[in-house]
Amino acid sequence: MNAPHALAVSHSQPSAKHLALRDIAQGVIFTTEKLVDAVLSAKWLVLPDLLAQRRFLLECAFAAECSAEQRTSFEALSQAVAESDAALIAMVAEERRCRGDMMRVR
Repeated sequence: MNAPHALAVSHSQPSAKHLALRDIAQGVIFTTEKLVDAVLSAKWLVLPDLLAQRRFLLECAFAAECSAEQRTSFEALSQAVAESDAALIAMVAEERRCRGDMMRVR
């Protein structure tokens, strides 16, 4: 998805109460797609900002008023994001390790 998305741009976004939960979820998904694109393109430097954007959006979801069912859904999404973050961090560490090995070989 290459179209710009207002929620995944910066931290100067409206307060959580003004964002619809659906918009927040779409922002999390859009930012996740950007993360995947960055990893596949080896654009490691953009990962911290994208991870922060995604976490910010989840914080908005938890700050918003929502039903128990919606909260359960966001808790599940938050768990999936935490697992994704851990996998991305491991990938970056492995990339750095491989680069270090390649530098020693030369």
